[in-house]
Amino acid sequence: MMRKILRKTENGQAMIEFAVILPVLITILMAVLDFGMLFLQLSKVEFAAQEGARYAGINYCISDIGTLQSEVEAIVESNTGEFGEKDSVRISGGENTVTVTVTYNIKCLTFITTSAFGSDTYKAVSKCTSAIYSADT
Repeated sequence: MMRKILRKTENGQAMIEFAVILPVLITILMAVLDFGMLFLQLSKVEFAAQEGARYAGINYCISDIGTLQSEVEAIVESNTGEFGEKDSVRISGGENTVTVTVTYNIKCLTFITTSAFGSDTYKAVSKCTSAIYSADT
C-alpha cells in the first residue's frame, strides 16, 4: 500500500527536472552558436588581411598608393563577404614591408555575446605584414 502512494508522487519528477534545466541548455546552445559564428567571422577578417597584404606586397612598387588602397579594399570586401560593417582598411609601408590593417564591426547574434562584451557589436582588427616584392626579384 505504501509503495503505491510513493509511486504516484514521483510521476511528474522528470518533467519538472527537464523544465528546470531547459533554459540552461538553451543558453549554452545559443552561446556555442554565437561564439562559433564570431570566430568564423574573425577568421574571415584575418584571411582578408592576409590576402590584402599579399596583394599589396606584390603590387606596392608598380601602383600608386591611391589605386593600391582601392584595390586592396576590393580584395578585402570580396574575402569577407557581407557579415559585418567594414570600419577601415589601412595600408602602411615600411622600408621593405607593407602592412594592411583591417577593422570590421561584427554584430552579435544573441544576448549571450552582447552581455559578454557589453555591446551588440564586436570590433575585429587584423593586421598582416608582407614583404615588398620588387620587379627585379
